[in-house]
Amino acid sequence: MTSAQPKENKCRICGREGTRGLCRYHREGCRRIAKHYSVWKVRMPLTWKEYLKELSGNEFAGRWVKEAAGFLLREGLDLAALETGEV
Repeated sequence: MTSAQPKENKCRICGREGTRGLCRYHREGCRRIAKHYSVWKVRMPLTWKEYLKELSGNEFAGRWVKEAAGFLLREGLDLAALETGEV
């Protein structure tokens, strides 16, 4: 990657090549986070932030999901940002 390429071609989490600020792995992590929130919300009445905190420390969550959850927390991004493609 050359320095002339825009920053948004780099993942804001790991620095890999990506689109709109995320690599394919972290984009997939975000997709899974959004997809499964409704299930968690029914089983455990958690807010979006509580859900992300839970995922960040969950030993059964995968690396990409944990890192994506931490990123979403740090950046203050909500479910709507994922659903609209902002992230």
